[in-house]
Amino acid sequence: MGLSVGDVAAAILVGGGLASATVGVLLRARGRSETLAELLELVGGEQDIPVTAVTESPASPPVSRVTARLGDLLGRLDTRGSLEKRLARADIPLRPGEYLFLAGLASVLTGLVAGFVTGSVLVGIPVAVVIAYGARLYVVRRARNRREALRAQLPDAFSLIAAAVSSGHTFLRSIQLLREQISAPLAGELDRVVAEVMLGSNLIDALERMAARTEIEELRWAVQAVRIQQTTGGQLAELLHTLAGFMRAREDVHREVVVLTAEGRFSGWILMALPFFVALVLRVTAPSYLDPLFRGWGFAWLGLCAVLLGMGYFVIRRLVEIEV
Repeated sequence: MGLSVGDVAAAILVGGGLASATVGVLLRARGRSETLAELLELVGGEQDIPVTAVTESPASPPVSRVTARLGDLLGRLDTRGSLEKRLARADIPLRPGEYLFLAGLASVLTGLVAGFVTGSVLVGIPVAVVIAYGARLYVVRRARNRREALRAQLPDAFSLIAAAVSSGHTFLRSIQLLREQISAPLAGELDRVVAEVMLGSNLIDALERMAARTEIEELRWAVQAVRIQQTTGGQLAELLHTLAGFMRAREDVHREVVVLTAEGRFSGWILMALPFFVALVLRVTAPSYLDPLFRGWGFAWLGLCAVLLGMGYFVIRRLVEIEV
């Protein structure tokens, strides 16, 4: 099924309109961030700040208003707030509606390009679906990588805090000293903890919210241990050293499990990619060989193959993912 000139023109117009809307959203967000940064960097009495800059939002162009409305409408799809939590864990500075809008835009444009290049809608639709799933997988994988990076930083962080406490600093001051020496992503989380304390929150409560936000079980246990120590008394530095040793031992076991299951994960990716690779080779070497799959009962066989591939991926994933 080929695409006509009208279809191509419509695709270009739609893609151009969506791209313009996306640029409007990003420019608006960048302008607001620059304005807030300028206001925060001003020293008291240095310059008069207009009232409208603080109390009123600047007039936005029609494109920005349309994209903001689309973002709000799409954001309502996240009724349970799961996407919002994933974006926060992945440290992606976008609201759920904005991310869904950008993911949908990329999916539609990629599908249109694939359909135009191949001259078949049957190719464009699966490509669009794959891109949409890839957008979801990107958030999950980035959040997982960030969580693993945080987990790897925790043992050294607790050791440094324990050393600072032993030298006479308070627990909060030790965290502030740690913030000056440690890198991202733990640095950003500690910045948020210190900011919450400066705004009047309890330090242990702020650390508990950090543990819940990052979903690191070891950190949750450590915060509970520190809370008990603050209630019953005892040597905080010794407790922190013990927690650091426990986290190092747990991290060693986790890395060993990752190494032992690496072969299974690699085999799973090979088995999943093999049918697509064979299909691509056959399409290049013998273009008409796979034609029966794209008519009549061929679609049913393709659907059955997709179901079996999904089941195989699920089984392999359950076998190689071992929680430590």
